Amino acid sequence: MSFEKALEFVLKWEGGYTLHRNPTEPYYTFAGIYQGAYPNWEGWKLLKEDNMEKTKELVKDFYLINFWKPLKCDHLPPKVATALFDTAVNIGRKRAVKGLQRTLKVLPDGIIGKVTISAIRQRNENKLTREYLKRRIVYYARLSCERFNIYKRGWINRVFDLMEFLEV
Repeated sequence: MSFEKALEFVLKWEGGYTLHRNPTEPYYTFAGIYQGAYPNWEGWKLLKEDNMEKTKELVKDFYLINFWKPLKCDHLPPKVATALFDTAVNIGRKRAVKGLQRTLKVLPDGIIGKVTISAIRQRNENKLTREYLKRRIVYYARLSCERFNIYKRGWINRVFDLMEFLEV
């Protein structure tokens, strides 16, 4: 699974190339990029200029630089990389990595390093990916705040769709 295919999946669930405001958030989101978290992202200016071609390039660069590369996805089995990437986009990089590390039963420090990569490579890719995504569902199920209850069903459906997409 390449970065481009993984990004295609993420964008499907992040609303594609649309600008919208979620009912529980004060700022806009575009292609899953939240203005409150990334106010200095160059794409906000380009959206005002209606330069969609360049904005799409910036979206791709954003996810590559802020998620794919820091998670070292190019060094991971493709299905694990895609599952980790999508999880990080949805719940944050550190939390996503710690969930994977707990699945692997290694120290959950939130960093993809040699120990984590070695543990990943010792496991069956499909089985590990499935276990990791099940852990993600449990994470969502345990969220209790009313704000999360609004999104929980969609997030769980996203995981099931990802399992199907990855054929795990």
